[in-house]
Amino acid sequence: MPAPSNNGEVTQDEEEFDMSLEQLEARIVSLLDTCTYTVFNYTRRGLFDRDKLIVLTLLSFQILLRGGKVDPQEYEALCKGARSPAPPLITDDLSRWMIEGQWAAVDALAAVPGERGSDATAIWQALPERGGV
Repeated sequence: MPAPSNNGEVTQDEEEFDMSLEQLEARIVSLLDTCTYTVFNYTRRGLFDRDKLIVLTLLSFQILLRGGKVDPQEYEALCKGARSPAPPLITDDLSRWMIEGQWAAVDALAAVPGERGSDATAIWQALPERGGV
């Protein structure tokens, strides 16, 4: 129960702040979601179409990073676009749809520690066996 105000009466404003810890956490999450969406909407309206995908991608990555759903090392490797100085030779199958620079970037990403047993990894590994993309 909220503490009484100066004249001994409990006001409506004071009752609104009487929340349990779970209610307060839910309210904070709701406020963060609302603020994130509102800022995104205002930003989206002020951007050219060609810039919207870039802003959406960066915003999505920041949300995923803060939520712990993306490894910061993998994010850094993707954003920097690091290339391996001496990648292995590219196969003929891959050279049909990937240039040497892209292959060097893929080789650099392979050195980044990550979840090697995920479903996405299995799909990418199975592509050359099925005839590629």
